[in-house]
Amino acid sequence: MDIDDKKGMADAVCVEGEAHFLQGNFDDANLKFAEALSLYKKTKNNIGIAECYEGLGKVAYKNEEIDAALTHFSEALKLFEKEKYKNALPGLYINIGLLYDEVTNYKQALDFYNKALRLAQEIKDEVAEASCYTNIGGIYATQGKHSLAISYLEKALKLKEKAGNKKGMALTLNNLGAVYYQLEDLDKALEQFQKAYDIYIEINDGKSIFPACNNIGTINLEKEIMIKL
Repeated sequence: MDIDDKKGMADAVCVEGEAHFLQGNFDDANLKFAEALSLYKKTKNNIGIAECYEGLGKVAYKNEEIDAALTHFSEALKLFEKEKYKNALPGLYINIGLLYDEVTNYKQALDFYNKALRLAQEIKDEVAEASCYTNIGGIYATQGKHSLAISYLEKALKLKEKAGNKKGMALTLNNLGAVYYQLEDLDKALEQFQKAYDIYIEINDGKSIFPACNNIGTINLEKEIMIKL
């Protein structure tokens, strides 16, 4: 088997791993990424090796194995940066940011989200750019920096509207609603939650409709109590 055949096989196995990952079959995904990694190493294909490390990192993150995820992502990062493979870097920076976000190391998380944002803007990757705005907005909301949170979430919303990403729009609207709720601006919170609910109905997202109803119900109940007072 020549190098091209090995690379082709590795590509196919790596795609299988990604398919399993997207379906939530994390054990199978892990096996396929590891198999593809071994094949890519035989051909010294750094991009392929990095993609497999990133895949293994994503599986580890889903399995709440934070240290293992960071180790795999770090290996991927070294190779992507060595090869100057810019297209893959925003997503990887975001994934690393999510790890630091998970352990409440918000400074490190913001550093990686901002690195991802700058590069996403440079290569005009608006999907990654929107994710960065969402994640940065989420951290600012957690830190009580409400004006910044709203600013970043509104930027994310505009990009998701532009892309026609309905589910992403609804998620961002829910996040905005939560920020306005923190600010005790019940009218604005209700407006955002209602818009999110309307989208979930439109796209028939049964899983998300109930929590959206709960958000709206909570606001309406609080407004009713305030009227009685």
